[in-house]
Amino acid sequence: MLLQAADAAALQPQATGEYWYVHWQITDHFERKPGSGEFVPITYQREDWSSRERGVMRDEQGAAFKAVEDGRTTIDPADVRFENYTIDDTGTPAARTFSGFTWDELDALPTDPVQLRAALLAATPSSGHGRNYDLFDSVQWLLFGSPARPELRRALWTVLAGIDEVTLLGGRTDALGRQGTAVEVKFPDWYVTTMTLDPTTGMLLEWRATEQDGSRPLTYTLVEQGPRDSAPAAQPPLCGPGSVPLVSC
Repeated sequence: MLLQAADAAALQPQATGEYWYVHWQITDHFERKPGSGEFVPITYQREDWSSRERGVMRDEQGAAFKAVEDGRTTIDPADVRFENYTIDDTGTPAARTFSGFTWDELDALPTDPVQLRAALLAATPSSGHGRNYDLFDSVQWLLFGSPARPELRRALWTVLAGIDEVTLLGGRTDALGRQGTAVEVKFPDWYVTTMTLDPTTGMLLEWRATEQDGSRPLTYTLVEQGPRDSAPAAQPPLCGPGSVPLVSC
């Protein structure tokens, strides 16, 4: 099934445009009060415009956290900003990366699966969970949010198919009601990951991680992705310069 997705991915058109746009719907669990142990699920949106030089994001995560703190189940749009996340805390521009690779480095990755596997492992630090996990972690995010060209996507799916911990689950419907095929990736003492893909297009539709017992799922559902010629302007942080985006104020 993954090799079918690989072949389908290679037939998709090459993206053009200055920016690569990704829109996710995310369902996460937030602790109602620090130390309470009571986690509340809430769904929010994240949009990302990435060029080779800059990245702009509209992320409702902080607003979702604030809603839970305030006892609300809905997000206040006034708590959300378009942020330039390729400027560090000192105001210095930082290159946008995808799983550790800049867009130029992504374009230079080999499309032969054996060479790609070696290149990904060489560029990925050890996490302590095993090199198969490190390889999987790099591949999944390159498939799920990067402007990887069709030939590279085919190679990424092929590399993923060769990881021993990946098993086929069968048919699955994602959070948007789309039909796909699910695979599970399970490593000892780590989260269990389920990915739903469309084998006819080679598109990764949804990514879901849970505790080993299946609790507290974190779900990313791909709403839309593709090239864009422009991006929104970044806005000042809610709390003024130097504020921490994930801390409500």
